[in-house]
Amino acid sequence: MKRPPVVLDDNLEALYEYYKQREARPRFTNFAHNMAARILRPHVVMDDVTRKQIDEHLQQRGQVILAANHRSWYDPFVVAAMPPTAPELEPLSNRTFIPGMQRLFRNPAVRTFVENLGSVPVFREKDVAGNEGDLRKKATALMIDTCIDRMQKGYNLAMFPEGGINSTAPHEMRPLKNGIARIAGSVSLSTDLLVIPVGIDYGSPDTEHIVGATTFVGTPLEGPFETDHFMTRLVEAMDETLEAARVVHLERTQ
Repeated sequence: MKRPPVVLDDNLEALYEYYKQREARPRFTNFAHNMAARILRPHVVMDDVTRKQIDEHLQQRGQVILAANHRSWYDPFVVAAMPPTAPELEPLSNRTFIPGMQRLFRNPAVRTFVENLGSVPVFREKDVAGNEGDLRKKATALMIDTCIDRMQKGYNLAMFPEGGINSTAPHEMRPLKNGIARIAGSVSLSTDLLVIPVGIDYGSPDTEHIVGATTFVGTPLEGPFETDHFMTRLVEAMDETLEAARVVHLERTQ
């Protein structure tokens, strides 16, 4: 299938059909995860109960959605660096994709790179004109369907439910988008699924460093996922993991 342009127009169905068929390249993905780990060296923290639960779940071929806070455009690379760093997460190295903002797909070389990692384009509200709102809603629905399709093929997903970078209050969570509940609810009908909250902290905005970021892996959430109660649980869990990451990072760097 010919590679379509990543733009908001009447060809959105063809665009996301392309990404349903365009899968990651495992060798490339595994190499990229390992390079990210060597360069960024994140400090992955989780308690023993969480470590055991995730390890057993992945060994039994269960699937996961990593739900992380979003404070920097570096976040996807830090998340990609986590599996080679923590043995319990290693099975995610070449079977996980991260949706990426539309502008990553503008440059042909960068687009090829992120596509080989399995990424799917996201049209953020701040990136579209006011008269393109309906097209953006359509693109979001198709993106969610594409993520569901990918996961039904056995992939895992990492995403940032805030829907954009939180640069104004990086130690606080913004309201979450409910797309994660729609994806998790659909995927969990056919597979054993965990949603894992992840807190990322680089330090204070004045001193933050992307190398050596702290990533705190919280207690995995089980279903049901298609309810308001799940979103309430997720908000609470992500608040807790973000605060835990902040505290651990402060202790590590003092």
